[in-house]
Amino acid sequence: MNSKKTFSRLGIAMFAFLALSNIFSVIFALIFEMASPGTLKNSDTQTLVTFVSIDLIGFAVFWLIVRNMPKFALKRKKVGIVKLFIYFAVCVAVSVFGSVIGTALSAALSGGDAQNYVSDLMENPGPFTIFDVVIFGPIAEEIICRKLVIDRTVQFGEKNAIIFSAVLFGLMHGNFYQAFYAFAIGLVFAYVYTRSGKIRYTVALHMVFNFVCGVLPGLLPSETFFAALDWTFVVLGIAFIAAFRKNIYFRRTLFELRCGEVFKTVYLNAGMFLFFAAVVFEFVYALI
Repeated sequence: MNSKKTFSRLGIAMFAFLALSNIFSVIFALIFEMASPGTLKNSDTQTLVTFVSIDLIGFAVFWLIVRNMPKFALKRKKVGIVKLFIYFAVCVAVSVFGSVIGTALSAALSGGDAQNYVSDLMENPGPFTIFDVVIFGPIAEEIICRKLVIDRTVQFGEKNAIIFSAVLFGLMHGNFYQAFYAFAIGLVFAYVYTRSGKIRYTVALHMVFNFVCGVLPGLLPSETFFAALDWTFVVLGIAFIAAFRKNIYFRRTLFELRCGEVFKTVYLNAGMFLFFAAVVFEFVYALI
């Protein structure tokens, strides 16, 4: 089984996903603007453009490229509600620290001029925007970054597949604001998927996370109330990490990559070079 070709093909798929999503976003945005000038100021219109471009077209392109690749069936196991709560608290905790890093880096590299597009969009979200953030987005992203990616890479080592999945998940967001916290929660989602073999758990975690951290702040009576709730989960998440860190484990697999060959096999290949090039373009553009 050629591991380097596997990761390269996934890199090509992610490159095609980003490239075509961006191209169609521009096309649809121009169509909307020509048909009704100023309509893109509406959050639901912006979300409709990204939904069709990313969740439909981008998702379909990615699936078409990887659907015939060899995949490994994970052992299916039930995850209880208490464990899901623990995983959620950990997600909130690591996302806060990742968000601080991303925000600081964005400000430093742009001289303070970069804008957090997602934060701006969620200041006054329409119903379709909320629906996409809480329902459509998590489903598409979890199927791509967990189901399609991990099923095709876990045979080369669980840890390698988890980190690779999180790297793709973080970088596909296309900006420093989201990249670090997306990478961090991506590690948690990927770990949950490898432990359970069921995508519905990570989809549910992703939906709840997006609702609590993205939508809920605008529904609560004050920022202070949300800050108290947020930091409660942060404290709980840190406590859970400290308490259960020794329970984290990774199963050995038949085609596990040796330590010395992981980086060059997983990341130094033609497909990933294309993906990284697209990512650099997106990150630079997001800073302008």
